[in-house]
Amino acid sequence: MIGHFPTIYPDEALYSWLARYHEQSGNVSPKRTMNELFANTSMVAVLDLPTNISDLYQAIRHFNPPEINSLLRKHTHYNYYAHFQIKGRNDNALNYMMNGGNPGAIHLSFGIVASPIKQWKYIRFCLSCKKEDLAKYGEPYWHISHQLPKVYYCHIHSERLLSSNIEVRNYSKHRYFSMSNNSIKIQEFNSSPLLSESKDKLEIIAKESLKLINLNSKVDISQLQKSYRYLLQINGYASYAGKVDQRKLAKQFNSYYGEELLSLMDSNVDINNNSCWLKAITRKHRKAFHPIRHILFVNFFGLSVEKLSTMNNKIYTPFGKRPYYCLNPTANHYKQRVVTDLEITACTDTRNPVGTFKCDCGFIYSRRGPDKDDSDKYNIGRIKQFGHVWEFELEKLLKTGTSYYSIAKQMKCDVSTVKKYALASKLNKDKSIPLQTLKIEKEKQWLWLIDQNKVLNITGIRKLNPSLYMWHYRNNREWLKVNSPITVRRTLAKSRVDWKERDQKILFKIKNIVPTLYKLEKKPVFVNKSRIGKEIGELSLIEKSLEKMPLTKKYIETMVETREMFQIRRIKWACSALAKEDSVIIQEWKVRRLASLKENMSEVVEKALQSEIEKYQKKS
Repeated sequence: MIGHFPTIYPDEALYSWLARYHEQSGNVSPKRTMNELFANTSMVAVLDLPTNISDLYQAIRHFNPPEINSLLRKHTHYNYYAHFQIKGRNDNALNYMMNGGNPGAIHLSFGIVASPIKQWKYIRFCLSCKKEDLAKYGEPYWHISHQLPKVYYCHIHSERLLSSNIEVRNYSKHRYFSMSNNSIKIQEFNSSPLLSESKDKLEIIAKESLKLINLNSKVDISQLQKSYRYLLQINGYASYAGKVDQRKLAKQFNSYYGEELLSLMDSNVDINNNSCWLKAITRKHRKAFHPIRHILFVNFFGLSVEKLSTMNNKIYTPFGKRPYYCLNPTANHYKQRVVTDLEITACTDTRNPVGTFKCDCGFIYSRRGPDKDDSDKYNIGRIKQFGHVWEFELEKLLKTGTSYYSIAKQMKCDVSTVKKYALASKLNKDKSIPLQTLKIEKEKQWLWLIDQNKVLNITGIRKLNPSLYMWHYRNNREWLKVNSPITVRRTLAKSRVDWKERDQKILFKIKNIVPTLYKLEKKPVFVNKSRIGKEIGELSLIEKSLEKMPLTKKYIETMVETREMFQIRRIKWACSALAKEDSVIIQEWKVRRLASLKENMSEVVEKALQSEIEKYQKKS
């Protein structure tokens, strides 16, 4: 049993805590320390994501250390990487850290190995923190926040962090190096000062990175995509429909951060590259992104990572929330929120949202959005329809003999509009007497047209005199329906099909093609009903008439595979293909990429993946 164990300090890396124990215990052999802490001499001293924490806790629990959950989340990088990961991966990584597993499995699970974001080569520290720790605790220690990827500055002192001469992936992999060790030296100094603009943003990145360690909640990846789309929309980078202006975004993103900072973050943006990470993060998240890229993206919109949850369930409303204002000056509800009918389309020129507001009073107007302040809610871009209330009020004013200009002022419209409606009203009154005569004449014309073209249907007659057809359609529709040629639908005699014979022929074709679809020599294809139908050139027949071919149906049902079966078959093919390359090590991320596996696979497929990889690793 261990007789003495030091107290862990604030923001201290678990690695540093164990390094101080090794130094204070007087153990000469690092393996002896490992045996005391983990009952295992082959354990590796890992800085960011250590394993077998459950064994460690059992060995020191009589010293009343912090709860195991606190050690894991506050003194390792687990929280940092887990915040933007899907739950399944977090659970796997958590299990590895608590109970151990295959070497490097945690880093593979979090995608760190395949990530373009480079890790630090040396353990890092802040000179001012070191001095303060010496004065306060009598010894310095490694801070977990100083080891976070792409953190260049201390979040407390705003000083450039320095690199020690202790490599993170040390050749003495079983040994912990404490900061008070006399052999610790500064590996490199801040010889290349950064631009002030970059320095300010790098300090923000350091603080945002630390927040990921302290945050206990994790984001919902499906909700995160919606939040990102909302941020793009309200900031003018995406349309109402969600289409992102990638060129505008990339240009302003590069301008905001600058090439120097983006290079330091290994996150340069190339708009001409289809695989550009900035494009990918604005779309459906088919893969995980390094936390530093989420920080860059969120901070670009002036948002902090802990405030990201406030974007949950927010829907982009370019014209605000219902109800909207009716802007009919003749209605008794003028400038009141009574309009609930809103249709949003995209402007053909700018692609900005255009709202069409329809009130029960018949008044319909539109304007181009989005609204930028409250005064925009009272703007009218175009009046599409004045409606019956407005027209009734106009009719009353015209009868009083009020001048057109006075009416226009009261009705809040142009005088030409008043004149147009007044003229239309007068014409309607003048035509009230001869309308019946006009109707009789138009009917004669239509009947004569039909009589002269008996072979044509209504579509053909309409093309001969479109204006005559439209007059009847608008003014005499019921008569038009009765007095139009009837379209006769021709039915072709159906030839009888010998379905028994056809069943045998289709079955023969399918039995010849299915074995070739399951061959492993080429990349697997999903063998389902549609694929089989396409391969034999009878897709329509398979989809629509399979019930009439019982032998074919039974064979297809026995030979098609489920989505899970297909994914497992791809895993086996990918492992086999990778094994043929002598220089390639079978690693999970390589198998996932080659097999084109999605993130949200079932538990059965995940187990099959791990089992297949272990089988090949044992062979090697």
